[in-house]
Amino acid sequence: MKISIIIPFYNSEKTIRKCILSILNSNFNEKFEIIVIDDGSTDKSLEIINDLNIKILSQKNKGAGAARNRGAKKHKATYFSLLILM
Repeated sequence: MKISIIIPFYNSEKTIRKCILSILNSNFNEKFEIIVIDDGSTDKSLEIINDLNIKILSQKNKGAGAARNRGAKKHKATYFSLLILM
């Protein structure tokens, strides 16, 4: 796997579905993984992601930096990119 796309989010129910679907529907030529990190959301973000069948890492609300760092530690690809919805 060459690319990891890391998406830390907090209460992003209005944007998370569109973000993930646009990645899944893209025409990347490389294999990629999506890592989403929930930073203690209290809205319907988790329900939306569960409907999309994407693996979620959850944590208590620790802030954007902690969520980004957790995703960066979990990636398995050569390169990674952060998409920030917080």
